[in-house]
Amino acid sequence: MKNEERAAQAWPLLVFAAHTHKILGYTTLERLTGLPARSWGRVLKLVANYCKRNHLPLLPAIVVSKSDGVPGGNYPGYQISDEFGAFKERSRVFAFDWFSRKEVPNVEDFRK
Repeated sequence: MKNEERAAQAWPLLVFAAHTHKILGYTTLERLTGLPARSWGRVLKLVANYCKRNHLPLLPAIVVSKSDGVPGGNYPGYQISDEFGAFKERSRVFAFDWFSRKEVPNVEDFRK
């Protein structure tokens, strides 16, 4: 399965977690989906790029490393690599009404 397909599958899971104000670890994502934790970086980068293009909060900010509690990816244009930046972006993700969006991104949206 390609990363774009994984991103399309991950979107509803991430949106639901954001809606319920849940922070997810990479290990949790691995257990829920079967995709190894080390492979999630590429998938989450596609989700982050989609969020950026569509002026949305950075949804992958709710996925954190077990060791330090901050998102593991380096997403251009977003300063979430430190604890304060991660907290700020997670707050935006939790405050956003994801269910009000009519469009759910598909594989093509993540290929762009």
